[in-house]
Amino acid sequence: MHLLIQLWIKRCGLISNVWYEKIKIMKKHLNILLVCILITFGWASCEKFEDSNLDFSNSQPQYVELSSGTTIQSISGEEVSITVRVRENINTDVKVEYEVTGDISAGGSVIILEGDLSASILVSIPMALTSGMVEVKLTGVDNGLQLGRGGPNAGLSAISRQIVW
Repeated sequence: MHLLIQLWIKRCGLISNVWYEKIKIMKKHLNILLVCILITFGWASCEKFEDSNLDFSNSQPQYVELSSGTTIQSISGEEVSITVRVRENINTDVKVEYEVTGDISAGGSVIILEGDLSASILVSIPMALTSGMVEVKLTGVDNGLQLGRGGPNAGLSAISRQIVW
């Protein structure tokens, strides 16, 4: 309807062509100005959040875990790699202790270096054992981290893995 009125005004000669073009350009400028004003008010209405009393008392502590997976199938004479990982970058080296129990008994530790998110535990399966099973279990960690998400007994992440050959 608005367009029809504009065409009628232009054809009847109530507004000259020069003024009609100037009005069209002015409408474009007004539309751009209106959009800019709306963006400015929208931006200005955002509140800045400043609170120094944030409560992190119920936060999840940092933890180490074994990479996800199930029982590892292997063969005699093979070396099996199991990844130990942290979920967040830690600004220091983290020593993770483990033990291997079952048909092979061993223990040791791996170090997740500063800036890394993982390290590998290597378990060598002797050629002399044609079949068997071992369990690799994380037993300790330093620097205030915990074993597994929620603690070692929560069952929320893996802290042990079986190897069968």
